[in-house]
Amino acid sequence: MNTKIRKITALTLAILTVGAFTSCGEDKPEDIRDSQESESENQEANTEPEVKDINVAVNYKYDIMSQAAARYNNSHDDSRIQILNYSRYNTEDNPTGAAEQLRLDIISGEIPDIIDVSMIDGLGLEKFGMYTDLYPYLDADEELNRDSFIPSILELNEKDGKLYSMPVTCNTFYVYAGKSKFLSDYSDWETEDIVGINKQYPDKLLYGHCSNSADILFQTFDINDFIDYDTYTCNFDSEEFIDILEFCSQYPVEGEYNTATTENIRNDRALVGMLKLLSIDEIPQEFNEMFGDEEYTLIKTAYNFGSRFAVTENCWNKDYAWDYIKEFYNQEAFIKNLDNSEMIEAIPLTKPQFDAQVEYLQSIDDSSDNIFNKPVTDEEADMIYEILCNGKECVQNDNFDIYLICYEETQRCFNGDISPKECAEMIQSRVGIYLGEKA
Repeated sequence: MNTKIRKITALTLAILTVGAFTSCGEDKPEDIRDSQESESENQEANTEPEVKDINVAVNYKYDIMSQAAARYNNSHDDSRIQILNYSRYNTEDNPTGAAEQLRLDIISGEIPDIIDVSMIDGLGLEKFGMYTDLYPYLDADEELNRDSFIPSILELNEKDGKLYSMPVTCNTFYVYAGKSKFLSDYSDWETEDIVGINKQYPDKLLYGHCSNSADILFQTFDINDFIDYDTYTCNFDSEEFIDILEFCSQYPVEGEYNTATTENIRNDRALVGMLKLLSIDEIPQEFNEMFGDEEYTLIKTAYNFGSRFAVTENCWNKDYAWDYIKEFYNQEAFIKNLDNSEMIEAIPLTKPQFDAQVEYLQSIDDSSDNIFNKPVTDEEADMIYEILCNGKECVQNDNFDIYLICYEETQRCFNGDISPKECAEMIQSRVGIYLGEKA
């Protein structure tokens, strides 16, 4: 990564951002890129209203974003959505190029009105007043409210009781579950539970889908639990993290991803099954194949939100920004996309979307050749909704640099080059220095 970029501290970013807020205040909004052109056009034709852009910075431009922009633009005469696709800055040599360019744009004063925070979550910019709490806009909306959403969707995006970002796409979700006869006493799935069940059943695989050290570490534990982005400190040298490394070290360094998850769970060779799902109709069939008539225990559901939108305090019209964000929960558009073969992996974020998808699935003829969607019963729909409400984490690396540090050092540990304690100390040192540069 460019060292000049890495030495930009979060405080410097905040100070420069505040300066940008002052120069781009809400009373007299000015779009830097379009102001001179707009002024010239208005001098020639004063009767034409000025059309200002709502700039949306994204890491990847999904079709649903363009669809929402088109609906917004058709309903607003004085503004339009301009999607800024930063993915072009990502390269094989620099996979975080989009985030770096966005940081430079922010520092230079070109602050987008809406930001896909999945690019730069690790900066913790909300504590500097970078983002707007969206709860007041949601609470004041005549069509949407907090109860409109599947409960875990909003909870996973809260921070200190405020909603600084909202998920607008969900690519996949993961469901962790196992047979109750093994997991009834371990449903909390904390570190001590994971170690405890492994000791109780040493002859069984912990997971049905993976068996190597790195997979066990990064799919079981969240490294962000050992980082405080508010104070830019970490505690990887804690006894808990050392215990985790010792636990993961007992697994082989090399190990193929096991596609026989279902078979391993069904035949009691593994304790926990992890299902990676692209649509909700996959759940009943997968669970039936894993558990049959046996009782199961849900551990957690983890969402992989493709994009999460935050409105910056710099935004020249936050009401308009909210108008665009709410288009992603447009019920009519969601229903229309259910019949779109390119949108078959629609994962509902709101209760009405879930109800509409269930109704659509129940309308499918079971004898048809539809290979993408399968019909569900009312009982199965209730099971699916319970699983969606059990969301406990987001599957995404808030900071790719920190993930790489942890991966590099833990590989040395799992290969036997250093001890778990030495590994923890090395990660503590490297991540501590990295966070210090941002503080």
